[in-house]
Amino acid sequence: MRRSGVALLLLALLIVADIVLVTGALRSTHVDTSKYAQAAPAPSGDVTDTPAPATATATAASAGTRPRASRVVVAGLTSTRAWRAITHVSACSDGARHATIGHTEDAGKRWTTVKVPLVTVSGLSYANGAVVATGLDTSCEPTTYALTANSAPGKTSSSAGWVIDPSDPTELETSGQPVAEQPCADGLRDVATNSGSDVVALCANGAVEHTTDTGATWNELSKSDGVSAIATGTDSVYVAGSSACGISVRSVDANTTGCVDGTAKWSGPIDITVVGGTLWLVSDTAAITVPVSSLDS
Repeated sequence: MRRSGVALLLLALLIVADIVLVTGALRSTHVDTSKYAQAAPAPSGDVTDTPAPATATATAASAGTRPRASRVVVAGLTSTRAWRAITHVSACSDGARHATIGHTEDAGKRWTTVKVPLVTVSGLSYANGAVVATGLDTSCEPTTYALTANSAPGKTSSSAGWVIDPSDPTELETSGQPVAEQPCADGLRDVATNSGSDVVALCANGAVEHTTDTGATWNELSKSDGVSAIATGTDSVYVAGSSACGISVRSVDANTTGCVDGTAKWSGPIDITVVGGTLWLVSDTAAITVPVSSLDS
C-alpha cells in the first residue's frame, strides 16, 4: 500500500507538471502583434484602393499639354509690329502661371517673349510712348507694367488708357478711374479706342456700345451673338467671332459674314485691332494681318 501510494503521488505530480507546461506553451504563442503593425512592410504589386499621388498626376498632365488660354489681347503699332498678351487659365496666387507677353516685328511670324510678373492681362494700351500692360499680379493686386522692345519691363505709375478693370470685369476705366457711365451691366469682353473720348465697348451680351464724350453717354451700335472682339477703324467699327468657316470679321454696318482665310481651324479666344489700313487678328497660337479694305469687299 505504501509503494502504491507513493506511485500515485508521483503520477499526480507528473500530471500537474504537464498541465503547467502546456498552459505556458499556449500562452507564449499568443503574441501581441499590434506593436508591429506600423513597421509592417507595404504589400507588393498593385493596390487598387490606394490612389496615386495627386501631384504626380498633375505633373504628368501638365508636362504633355499646352496650358489653355482664357484671354488674348493685341496692341498693334504698325502693319508689322505688335504686342500680344495671353492670359492662361489659372488663379492669381503663389505659383500661378504668368501671362505670356511678347512682341513681333514681322507681322506675327515670330514673337519675342518678355517676362512680366502678371498672371492676368486685361488690357494693353499706350502711355508716355510705351505699351502698358494692365492686369493682376500673383497677389491679385492691379498692376501696370511699361513694355518696350529694347529693355526689361518695369512697374509704372503711368495710368493706362481705356482698359477693363482687372479686378472687376464689369467696370471700364480710363486713366485709372471708372468712367462716369458704365456701358455694360453684365460684364465687358473688349474695348477699342479711336481717341481719348471716342471709344467702343463690347458687352458680354454681344452689344457694341459707342461713346464720343469719354463715357458720359453711350449709344448701342449693334447686338449679336458670337461676337468676341472689336476694333475701331477710320470709318467703321469691326467685330469678330467664330463661325462655321473660321473667324468672321466684318463691319457693324455690313451684313456679310465671310471668314478670314487661314482661320478654319482656329479655336479659343481671339482679339483684333486696326492700325492704319491693316487689321491684326490674333489667337494664342497664330496671327494674321489683312488689309481693312478686304473686309468690306
